[in-house]
Amino acid sequence: MRTEWITSQGCRLRALVSGTGSRGIVCWPGTGLPAEEFLSLLHGLQSDFQVVALDPPGHGQSETWPNTWTWMDATRVTQDVLDHFDLERPLLVGHSLGGTTLLMVRPGVASAGLVLIDGGFPMAEPYPTYEAARASMDAWMAETQAEDWDTFLQAIKPDLNHWDADVEAGVRAMMRETTDGLVPRLDQRTIAAMLWNLSQFRLSDVESSDNPTLLLYGRDSQPDAEHIHRLHSRLFALRTSECPVGGHELLWDAPDWIVDQVTAFAAQLDWHRA
Repeated sequence: MRTEWITSQGCRLRALVSGTGSRGIVCWPGTGLPAEEFLSLLHGLQSDFQVVALDPPGHGQSETWPNTWTWMDATRVTQDVLDHFDLERPLLVGHSLGGTTLLMVRPGVASAGLVLIDGGFPMAEPYPTYEAARASMDAWMAETQAEDWDTFLQAIKPDLNHWDADVEAGVRAMMRETTDGLVPRLDQRTIAAMLWNLSQFRLSDVESSDNPTLLLYGRDSQPDAEHIHRLHSRLFALRTSECPVGGHELLWDAPDWIVDQVTAFAAQLDWHRA
């Protein structure tokens, strides 16, 4: 595994990369999470694919976005990542907000298919203004701070059904050490803009598509049946699969299951179709 840096619209972005070759998988993590959220995929798929997991702007070690973040910016960043790694038609994999981001940018980015990991849904409590989203992020930052690693890790573990070295590495990458203790490694302004964009998300904004799409979710986080029906109406080639365990953090709750699902889905894709 290696670290590479990509510059998009003047913003320096970090990516974790494993494997080689023209068959690529590009991964966008969930809100506030770093590329390390996809360590299980980076390890599990590297023998057959080039897997690129991104620290989005304002996340992890990537720089903050210089302007107010928009869906168009997400399209530009995704295309710049594809150009950097010379990936013409990758499989796009996104968790939560990352999944919704890739769903929105897919019309402007050629891909072999899309995997949504508990993503592609509107916010349960949308923010009426950007300022409301920023206030929520500020509050979350204050609540998430911890005095030391033992305290932080013990607070995280009860929320997960699975714990291993990859999960711990991903959780540790969420935080940075300061003289005042541990604080989230993210930029509230950039992520508040992302949440504000998500708050405006409507399925009607997504072009109807027959591009293969797989929605994965855990039994503890079942999506609303009506929304699944609407998602099917927009994505004609949508498939769904429910994991018997886990919730929203499915990449950490059931990493082997995710690897198996993505591997099987990737085997069915037409990677070379123009």
